[in-house]
Amino acid sequence: MPRRDVATIVVGRYSDIGENRYMSMPTETVSGATAEPRAHATRVTVDRVLDLVVVFAIITSLVGLAAALAGVFHAPQVLLGSLLLTGWYAYRTQGRSALPGIAPRWWHIALLLGVALFFRLPAYHYVLGGQDEGLYVNIAHYIERTGGIEAHDTVKQRLLHTPAIQQYTQDNQVTVDSYLAGVYSRDFKNGKVEFQFYHLLPVWMALFYGIFGSTFGVYALTFFALLSVLLFYRLTLLLTRSHNAALTAGALLALNPLHAFFSKFPVTEVPTLAFSLGGFTLLAAYWSAGIEHRQQRWLILSVLMFLCLFVTRISGFMYVPFFIALAMVTLACDPDPQRRRLMQRWTIAVTAAYLISVIYGLTWSHSYSHDIYLAVFEPLLGESWKVWIALIAVGAPMLWVAIAILTREPERRIRLANRISGPLSMLLSVIVFAALLIGLLKIYRLAWTSRYASDSWLADQWHLAGGGWRSVGATSLWTLVVYLGPLLLLAFLVLIGRRQADPRIRFLRWFVAGFFVYALLLQWTVPYGPYYARYLLCELVPYLILFVVCAWSAMRVGGGRAALTAALFLSVIYAAALSAAQIGKSEDDGAYQALARLTAPVEGNDLILLNTLDQNGPDTSVLKTPLLYTFGRNVVTVGNAALENSEYLAELDAIYDDLFLISPNPVPPPGFNLLDGVRFKVLAFRRTHLFPRDVVPAQDTVLYLYRLDRVQFPLGSVQTFTAGEAWLQWLGLGWSGAESWGVWSAAPQAEMSINPHQLPDVKNGLILHLDARVFVTPAHPRQRVDLSVDGVLIDQYSAVYPATNLAMQIPIGEELLESPRRIFIDFALPDAISPKEAGTGSDTRQLAIGLIDISASANTQTGTSPSPMPAQNQPVPQGANPPR
Repeated sequence: MPRRDVATIVVGRYSDIGENRYMSMPTETVSGATAEPRAHATRVTVDRVLDLVVVFAIITSLVGLAAALAGVFHAPQVLLGSLLLTGWYAYRTQGRSALPGIAPRWWHIALLLGVALFFRLPAYHYVLGGQDEGLYVNIAHYIERTGGIEAHDTVKQRLLHTPAIQQYTQDNQVTVDSYLAGVYSRDFKNGKVEFQFYHLLPVWMALFYGIFGSTFGVYALTFFALLSVLLFYRLTLLLTRSHNAALTAGALLALNPLHAFFSKFPVTEVPTLAFSLGGFTLLAAYWSAGIEHRQQRWLILSVLMFLCLFVTRISGFMYVPFFIALAMVTLACDPDPQRRRLMQRWTIAVTAAYLISVIYGLTWSHSYSHDIYLAVFEPLLGESWKVWIALIAVGAPMLWVAIAILTREPERRIRLANRISGPLSMLLSVIVFAALLIGLLKIYRLAWTSRYASDSWLADQWHLAGGGWRSVGATSLWTLVVYLGPLLLLAFLVLIGRRQADPRIRFLRWFVAGFFVYALLLQWTVPYGPYYARYLLCELVPYLILFVVCAWSAMRVGGGRAALTAALFLSVIYAAALSAAQIGKSEDDGAYQALARLTAPVEGNDLILLNTLDQNGPDTSVLKTPLLYTFGRNVVTVGNAALENSEYLAELDAIYDDLFLISPNPVPPPGFNLLDGVRFKVLAFRRTHLFPRDVVPAQDTVLYLYRLDRVQFPLGSVQTFTAGEAWLQWLGLGWSGAESWGVWSAAPQAEMSINPHQLPDVKNGLILHLDARVFVTPAHPRQRVDLSVDGVLIDQYSAVYPATNLAMQIPIGEELLESPRRIFIDFALPDAISPKEAGTGSDTRQLAIGLIDISASANTQTGTSPSPMPAQNQPVPQGANPPR
């Protein structure tokens, strides 16, 4: 018996799809005999694995995202919970996993996954901030470390009611609504910030970080890349019933240089593709099965896969019109009443899933959602875009209902199907080629005319207007040629005009054409690659490949099929060559290692001052984002003004244990000591309009790590001795604990010890001004203070009741300021007494004076000592009353 070539089967009438005659087709022959039992066993095994992997991906996505939103994400528990739920699903669905059509082959799957891995290892652990990929990684680290997505500017929270908040806000608030690139500032009062983007990809990376280690999160992309290749193969097999076609399609995706690159580059395109392929594969499985073999759970899982897609990437609104159109066409053209009915329910469920994602986005990613909707819809629909969206949201369901009413009667449904079938097919070809011509005209006007000379994006930002062939390279059409190869794109343009008998391929044809038109007319420029080329990866590149392979599989043997076979073969070789150029090169290589070394000495309650405002070096967001969210350090952006602001540094030093400075400046500011220097050389693929092939330094500088040894006392600024202030470190023996107003002496002798390098270097010396309160009562009316500097009596002060405040002046000579020894200031307090002894309370501390604040001024009287100021009856500061 001759072997039967299933690739030559052409699906005819609409109602043929899903009939039982396809379920019993021979799938393999062994020595001339059909091996149906063996094929069935293989089908169940392979499809069972695929079924469970898809269910695991859905459960892990939804459980992980819910845990992160609730602030209780813990990687081991999320993984174990997902495995348990997947196991329960496996138990409940035993014997029901086989998809319709012929069975996949294990060696095909092994080959495709092996090839895919070969071009996708290692993944890029991209930690630098400033762009999407770094932000996704940093969000993932933050989720894994904190368990949630809620984030705050903790430094702002601690400085909010201090004088330092003005300097901090000036240096650390990019705009009113922006804290860092990709991090929104939502609430100034409590320091709340909000991450840009949806959170499902970071949740998956956080899961991998928590299970495998701090540099393995990006391998979540590897998982989705392999899953997308597997689903691509399985979907092609469902649509074509041809192992050769499925293997060809799988190879084209596994080798595709765009998919290979972004399988290692942490952005959402590859997970989005995996979820969409899962949704379409399950939908096609239900559509293709005979009535007795259909399983409604395929439709349920398909809806959940699209829900995962919608909460991965905000562009889900581009899918919904295709789904609603599919439901309407099904009403008019599908003779199967059960499938027609369930397709309506499926579309309603998918639309509801999208609305859930909108609510999710506006709740947990509000600023980003609003910005994206504004950027997408306002240019298309004008300032009244919200009104138009509302009208569409009302009009589409009304049209849907009208078609449902019109197609209730079979005869009317058949007439409607006959009327729309031909015109729709011709309309599609007209739309595609009209878009191609308009797209070419736009490219010509960009490259060789002044049409876009005043465009702020194309002319001012990217300098593409009037750029000739360089501008041509910065377009989506050219990018498609690069990443698909010219033969695949040409085949698509030829095949798009051919009518397809299989309704599943018809839908695929419309889906691909829609995104092709979008790429040519709306997303038509690619400022540089490979970064901006990713917008072609989710839908256009893979589904264009799928359409071409399906159309090739349905072609009759002849010259056209032979030519297309040669084109596919050459495209496979082309893709492999371009993907091979990426091997051995790594995006963002060197960044994580350098920052890990710099942050090693910094502990949890220390503070990093990041000097990027007035230096030639990396942008603030590039460094600050990973320091905050990947390494979990406290970070403040500073410039020269902040580093010269001693009062500001003193406030920060009082709050945190140690202050460190990261700066590209090899000269340390006063008071800072060098700890380490790290060559910060970060490699990245060269920006180009061709495929990624060369890595060049994206950052190349030396970053120095300094530690603050001493805080410089600010000249002319009043500094307090309240709890948490930096100058409490000067107080030695004889002092009590700091309170909200200041600090009490607690013995007949008290001492102050000052590092002279912390004092301003002033010619002729300086004078320290101490404001204090005294503990006097009617029963104990006097307090005396004998003040000495380095053992030399400087002055004697006395305060007599009812005077409650005392001002003291301490001259510090120039020789003391230049001395390497500490300056010791002694307070002899012969009248110290406890409130208990004075009869005013139960406090047993020996109180005499309470230091309130201190300031310094230049000494203008060389060689003289100030006279003691007479005690005055001044009001007691609020909160500074003697203890009772």
